[in-house]
Amino acid sequence: MDDANEAGAATGEQDAPMAVAVVGLALRFPGAEDARQYWRNLVGGVDSITRLDA
Repeated sequence: MDDANEAGAATGEQDAPMAVAVVGLALRFPGAEDARQYWRNLVGGVDSITRLDA
């Protein structure tokens, strides 16, 4: 953070928001090997609830 940014932060002034792009997806859900299968399961009403042993 430089002096100009610190001064702006102290007065409540901020730079314009920067655009952010999400370029990946990582997930792990029961019954789905990848995001495509997970979506198919959701659309198809697949019951993916499982019991986890403690």
